[in-house]
Amino acid sequence: MTTFWSLYITALTLGTLLALTWLIFATRKGQRSSTTDETVGHSY
Repeated sequence: MTTFWSLYITALTLGTLLALTWLIFATRKGQRSSTTDETVGHSY
């Protein structure tokens, strides 16, 4: 493989890993840390 393709694949891989890391942390902000016993109206 030439140097160009090696650098291209390395940059693409690192960019993907950074994007996935950002996505994980961005979606964690919306989660609640405490659990509640709320129901959705179902009766069994």
